[in-house]
Amino acid sequence: MQYLEIDAVKFFACIFIVFLHGIEPGDGIQQALYLTGEYGIPLFLLVNGWLLADREIDFKYANRKAWKYIKFVGVWVLSLGIIISILEHKIAFIDLTIGIISGKGLLFHLWFLLGLCVIYYLVATIRKCCNFNINNVCSSKLFILYMSIILTIAFAINLVVRIIYGVEIRDVIFPCFRIITNGGYFFIGVWLRKIHNTKITKSMNQRGGVLITVFIFSLILSLVVSKALCVQWASSMYCSLPVIYGTIAIFLLVTKRTLKLYSRFYNIISCSTGIWILHPFVLRVINKIYRISISEIISIGDKCFITVLTIIISIIVTLCIKKIKYLRYMIME
Repeated sequence: MQYLEIDAVKFFACIFIVFLHGIEPGDGIQQALYLTGEYGIPLFLLVNGWLLADREIDFKYANRKAWKYIKFVGVWVLSLGIIISILEHKIAFIDLTIGIISGKGLLFHLWFLLGLCVIYYLVATIRKCCNFNINNVCSSKLFILYMSIILTIAFAINLVVRIIYGVEIRDVIFPCFRIITNGGYFFIGVWLRKIHNTKITKSMNQRGGVLITVFIFSLILSLVVSKALCVQWASSMYCSLPVIYGTIAIFLLVTKRTLKLYSRFYNIISCSTGIWILHPFVLRVINKIYRISISEIISIGDKCFITVLTIIISIIVTLCIKKIKYLRYMIME
């Protein structure tokens, strides 16, 4: 498997995430479209696990990645903080930083980078303190069964907490510290890399129709579970079985495509990181312009139009930024 195929998975993950943020929870068709976004973050975590499956993650590696992400986040906080301070006459640096940690505010989506750091330090700690290699466990063919059980238990606990206390885990634990969910998909990615080119993955990759069926069935089942258990938020569904196996099906389906197909759209596919970083700002601007010049955003048609437009503009802006040497760092190029 080449990295171009992994870039394609990241691109589709970004599309899912934009739908997640652009559609928002609702009823009927709106909720169905919104829940298609529930595969975005799991796919991103899974890809990171796949890419790091053969790397020994120790504290040296974790420190290097943490410093890289801190510098990147710092540049965004500084840049955006200066703009807000001038326009709104208030010091915004602390609020932006807290927003990243808590997954709220203008830079809410950058929590993902902190979440990766938490995973890296967790793996490094287990490796050093317990002399335990996570990769060896992920090599087991039954690993996906064990991880499915763990994630399902987490899903059940979230439901129990909501019934008893009226809140969900997502309300009390910041997204970057949801170790079971984030780590679960990360290790599933490691597992997929470890069993790559075995009879299991070869058999699954030869059955594209089966993978499509699994994905569609997982989405339908996810909608049914969401409605039956009154689970509104996509993030609350990450630990559910439909999302787990739907995510794996998407990964295998996308990576079974030929490199020739992806190479034709390389410029667009390579915009995935830029789309992820820029889309909240693009979405916010489009929403404001739409409300001022046209009308209040009410219909699902309006939301779909704005979401698709956000994706297109994010791609165009990313392509433009890539051509400007001093701005590339803003999209992690």
